[in-house]
Amino acid sequence: RGAFSRWRGRPAPSPQRARREKALSVLRGLASLAVLVVMVAGAYQTASDLGYFLGDAPASKNCRQLAGSASFSSSEDAALWRPSEAVVTAGGLRSAFYEGGADEGALYAVTLADEASTFVQSLQYIGLVPTYDVEPRARRLALQDWPAGKKFRPHGIYVRKPRIFVVNHGVEQGSSLEVFEGVDNGTLVGAKWLRSVEHPFISGHGLPNSVVAVASDEVY
Repeated sequence: RGAFSRWRGRPAPSPQRARREKALSVLRGLASLAVLVVMVAGAYQTASDLGYFLGDAPASKNCRQLAGSASFSSSEDAALWRPSEAVVTAGGLRSAFYEGGADEGALYAVTLADEASTFVQSLQYIGLVPTYDVEPRARRLALQDWPAGKKFRPHGIYVRKPRIFVVNHGVEQGSSLEVFEGVDNGTLVGAKWLRSVEHPFISGHGLPNSVVAVASDEVY
């Protein structure tokens, strides 16, 4: 009864204390709101990174699917052979990363816009030549002298002309580095296999992703 009487008889807080408590209440509310905003923004960013909000790419004459590129399943890397032509690795990675698959990979050449066709580009610009008449194309390269029975599952690629260096996950005990020489008759038509480099540093340390050649016989 005494405690209850004291509580009933407690004087009202001073105006300064009331203002201080009100300010603290507002600050706590703002802090809670800030935490909620950060949590929602983080959830949105995570969902966006996972691709939940991706839509169709906007139509553009400069951004479109290349003719012949439907075969670029599991494509991982690309390198320029010349300013108007690139080499792309494609296929085979699903079998490399998931056991039991039998998919084989390939190298593709992609002819980009011809830098020498200024006249054609000018005609395109003024609308006299349709864009699709000179669209870039992707075509599969012939792998010459590739060892029979060896799997080709390309990952990273690097071009140091005339060599093409490719990380391959097609060997039973791990990975290897395949060295090719580009076959060029004005445009890239094939890749001649020269040798395979296998080493514990390559095959025994997970799945190497990429390669950089600093010389014809030295890579990182």
